[in-house]
Amino acid sequence: ASYLYDDCRYPALITGVHVGDINECKDLCDLYATAQSCDFFTYSTLALTDENCKIYLENWDTFVGGCNTLGAPVQSNGNCIVQDDHCDINDLPGCDTCTACGTSKCYGIFESECADFPKPEETSDAINQAFCQNVCGSLVKEDISYYTYQVEEQTCGCYKEM
Repeated sequence: ASYLYDDCRYPALITGVHVGDINECKDLCDLYATAQSCDFFTYSTLALTDENCKIYLENWDTFVGGCNTLGAPVQSNGNCIVQDDHCDINDLPGCDTCTACGTSKCYGIFESECADFPKPEETSDAINQAFCQNVCGSLVKEDISYYTYQVEEQTCGCYKEM
């Protein structure tokens, strides 16, 4: 399942280098982490990017808290995904199983700086990300599998595919 964090405020860059692939970038971050100098990295797949691997030192939750667009799956092949520490299959109509992704942090690799979003199947006002996920999660029977939440605008989009 892919997570999306877009329109983010990035912290000061520790270093930026050109590497051959995302695994080399991860290895570089791991090396910097031994000196407490890498909490996360970004890797660009855009052609002709000079510094395609960027190393950052900032708490993950602080970084994510600075993003305006948040996206996550609500289900995948009958497995519903909730942004909470626990889930109860009885509360999730249309789901065969569930995965709780609260403090366990199911993410790891995420997409960012995505230029184009498909048109959502449903849109709604939403007071927070959890409310948005619940709105889209209630549409699982209609093949909704993904949601995005716009923090500043407090709007929610539900998608069949992302």
